[in-house]
Amino acid sequence: MTSQDNSKVLSTEEIDALLAVTGAGENGDLSVLVMPTAKDGATDVNVSANELKNVTEITMSETDNAFSSFLGKKIIVKSRSSQTDTAGAFLTEHANNTYGMFMLTFSNKQYYCLIGLSLPLLHQSCNLLFGGRISENDKVITTPGKIGLCLADELATLVVASVCKAFCEYEKVTFTKIKTVPQANLVAKPDFDVKMLGLNFSLYFNEIETTFSVLLEMSFLHEIIPEKALRQMGVKVPWRDIIGMQLAESDVAVNVVLPKAHIRASELMVLKEGDIIPIGDPTLVDVAVNNQVLFHGTAGQHNEKLAVQIVSHATERSS
Repeated sequence: MTSQDNSKVLSTEEIDALLAVTGAGENGDLSVLVMPTAKDGATDVNVSANELKNVTEITMSETDNAFSSFLGKKIIVKSRSSQTDTAGAFLTEHANNTYGMFMLTFSNKQYYCLIGLSLPLLHQSCNLLFGGRISENDKVITTPGKIGLCLADELATLVVASVCKAFCEYEKVTFTKIKTVPQANLVAKPDFDVKMLGLNFSLYFNEIETTFSVLLEMSFLHEIIPEKALRQMGVKVPWRDIIGMQLAESDVAVNVVLPKAHIRASELMVLKEGDIIPIGDPTLVDVAVNNQVLFHGTAGQHNEKLAVQIVSHATERSS
C-alpha cells in the first residue's frame, strides 16, 4: 500500500474556511468550490498581453503562409498585443477597419468571431494583386469600395481559417461566414457588451507595416481550452475559479460511516461495556466530507479490498 501525501489533504479547518469565503457554508453545497462562476452563461476570463502564446503563434504562422500564397509575395506577420474588452469598445477603437463576421462552431456550440482589417492592409494588398507599386508614400484609400470589400472577404476568410487551425489541438473548430462589412458601425453581432479577446497583429509588405485583429468571444476560449492549459498559457481566472481548480487537485478525506442509530436518553445514561445498540442493515453506509453527508452507499468488496458503491445522493434516500 502506498503512503498518502498528507500535505495535499485539506483539513476540516481549511474546508470550513473555503466554504465560508465562497458562501457555500450556508447550504453545504460543495459544488461551488469546483465549478466556475458564470455570468450570463460565460466565465469572465481576463487575458493580458503575451498570454495565449501557443494559439497566437500558430495563428501568426498560418496567416503568414496563407497571405504569402494568396498575394504571391512573401509576407511577414508578427504578433503585436492582446487585450480583453467588450465588443463595443474594440469596434469603437478601430472604427475604420473593415470587418469579416464569422460563426465558429465546435461540439454543437457557436460563437462569434470578428476579423478586423485595416485600410492600409487592403490598399497594399490591392497593389500587389493588381500590379500596383508598394509604397508607403501612397495615399491610402479611405473606404474599401466594392473591390476592396471583395478582397477583404477573402483575406478575412484566410485569417479565420488560420485561427481554426490554431485551436485544432483542443477541439475541431469550423467556421461559417456571415458577411463582410466596410465599417465597424455596420457590425450587428455580437452584442456590444459581450466580453472578447483581441489578438492584434502586424502584417509587413516589405518595410510597410499594416495591421489586422482577431476578436474572439471569451466564453469560446473558456469552453474550448482546458483549465490546466489556460493556466499554463497564463490566463488569469477569477479567484473563485482559482480556488476551485486548486481544490479539485487536492486530496479530500472522505469518511464512510454507518447511518445514525437512535436510542432514548435513558438508555444512553446506562450504557456500559458489552451493551449492544441495534442498527439497520450494516451494508448501508453514509459517505461524508467534513461531517457533511453527501452520498449513501453500500459497503462491500472490490478487487479484494473493502469498498463502497455510491447508490444515491444524500437527499434522495428517505429517512
